[in-house]
Amino acid sequence: MLISHRIQNEIISIIGSQIRETILTPCREAKYFSVIVDETTDISVKEQVALVVLYVTSDGSRHEEFVTFEETADTTGETLYKLICNKLEDFGLDKNKVVGLGFDGASNMSGKIKGVQARFVNNVPTVKENDTNPSTAAKAGAFFMSIHCFQFLTTLVIVHHYLNLTKLLSTALQSKTNNLIKATQECKELVEMLKSKWSDGSSFEHLYRKATQLAADLQVDEKHPRSICRQKNRENAPSTTSAEFFERNLHNPLLDHLIVQLNERICGSTNRVRAEMLLPQNLASLSEEDIAVIKEAYSPFIRLLDLDAEVERWKWRHKDGGPLKLEECIQSTRYLYPNLNNIFTVLLTMPVSTASAERSFSRLKGSSARTRKKPKLVKVWKMENGSGRRRCHLFQC
Repeated sequence: MLISHRIQNEIISIIGSQIRETILTPCREAKYFSVIVDETTDISVKEQVALVVLYVTSDGSRHEEFVTFEETADTTGETLYKLICNKLEDFGLDKNKVVGLGFDGASNMSGKIKGVQARFVNNVPTVKENDTNPSTAAKAGAFFMSIHCFQFLTTLVIVHHYLNLTKLLSTALQSKTNNLIKATQECKELVEMLKSKWSDGSSFEHLYRKATQLAADLQVDEKHPRSICRQKNRENAPSTTSAEFFERNLHNPLLDHLIVQLNERICGSTNRVRAEMLLPQNLASLSEEDIAVIKEAYSPFIRLLDLDAEVERWKWRHKDGGPLKLEECIQSTRYLYPNLNNIFTVLLTMPVSTASAERSFSRLKGSSARTRKKPKLVKVWKMENGSGRRRCHLFQC
């Protein structure tokens, strides 16, 4: 009986349910949690959504756990929002305890009107904004023709330059010893520098000279891209020269995009990040302005009238130093500092990337391949010894 595909799939499902329950039990007991979501297309060309929960236990331990793959008919903001809410309800997780969302920058996720983010912000008070297959030779030829043109080389030089400027910030944000306050300050300085490069035409002129020199070395002609009166598939701002075209249609829009994204994703979340000033090593620099910002950002989670007294006692307790990590601060504030405990827990629960959801996709294909299928019956006719008759035998494969 145990070789039946139905029995084996049922056993796998039961084991999966037990493992999921082990993961979800501490998440239900946590004060708050965040949801990380990403979607992909599996080998059968069906949309799959990966759901990951991030929570902090009472002892300050931070957990980021994959929960499930769910198939979805489409990936609109409304469908994904309903799917996430339904799965949270199925798993016994209170969506009103969600304090953060992690997803990529796709419009169906981060849209401010109909995206998943907007729907959570409007419905959950604790959430805030913050191909064909040609032959290999044909592919190689197409790729060569695509990169062996002046438009590609110019794009390469400009994008390489500005992504290099953001690389240091990106590396700092991924460091385990990262100071979020310093990182947001660095982000603000980077935004100001990008704004100055937008208004200073000499920055583009320098990059354009590098692009023309690279094109000359590769024997690629400097050429103005073809344009028509009404352009649908790319920017088509009026221009008279090749340099003017790339400045108006590539350089300036790229800078606009970087500035907007840095402001929205990092600089715009400084209110909650300001809670890092409550860490013992930062208490000497804690100002009244910091406390006011923290109160506003964490108002759904704290009693405002009690916070000042807790902060005063906290500063006195750690006047000579104290725990340095958020996990240690959560343990230290568990009993006598309920408001500070809530602030530290929410800060540690906030998601910083969607890497955990994306990593789960690497197992999606393998998991599908291991699902047992219904065995096929194969008829094999064999001659019986001595009788001259044939007998049918059935074999599973």
